[in-house]
Amino acid sequence: HLLLKERQELYLSLSDIYNEIEEMETNEFDGLKHQFDRLQKSRRVYNSKVLVYNQTISVFPTRFLAIKMNLKIKEYFG
Repeated sequence: HLLLKERQELYLSLSDIYNEIEEMETNEFDGLKHQFDRLQKSRRVYNSKVLVYNQTISVFPTRFLAIKMNLKIKEYFG
């Protein structure tokens, strides 16, 4: 349950580390590169689902139902 700013800082740190590893010409970190690529894909999928969710609960007439169900706008991963 990190705040958006904390998630963004964490992602930027991971991205910096990934860029440094990618500059190395070694296969030692292939597993780590693969995990980072999976994280990127998951992040994009999550953000696209949040975009659709936020748009859906913000548009008439679903807005009234969302208010009754106490649905809130979700934050993006960053």
